[in-house]
Amino acid sequence: LSENPSHWSSAKSLDQWLREQGIPGLEGVDTRSLTKKIREKGTMLGKLVVEGTSANDIPFDNPDTRNLVKEISMKEPKVFNPEGTVRITAIDCGIKYNQIRCFCQRGAQVTVVPWDYPLDSNGEAWHCFPHITEGWLEHFLH
Repeated sequence: LSENPSHWSSAKSLDQWLREQGIPGLEGVDTRSLTKKIREKGTMLGKLVVEGTSANDIPFDNPDTRNLVKEISMKEPKVFNPEGTVRITAIDCGIKYNQIRCFCQRGAQVTVVPWDYPLDSNGEAWHCFPHITEGWLEHFLH
């Protein structure tokens, strides 16, 4: 991290901004080497520990024990660009707003439904599946 930012429009250092946001940062670490290890071994769980603190003193949070999709998914269906001529239903398993925006900019109506939305019901988003027969949907879901 540069302690003295040199960009003309910078108001503070990255370190200052990270601290204000409560975001941990790394310093003195070869991030290229770290990236290489992660690439070779796959995703690995870990934790950042402040120097002088025992790693055993910090509780370990394993996100694999939680339903992360449930935590981030919309709770209710939401329609974007209701005037759109092409209808798209997206199941929210972490969809990015930019993806929705790109579809809408191309004239689509996008209905985003929660991760556990019952697609085999007559819910709000069902209008997006007029061509799907009950048998086809049952085959698709199983």
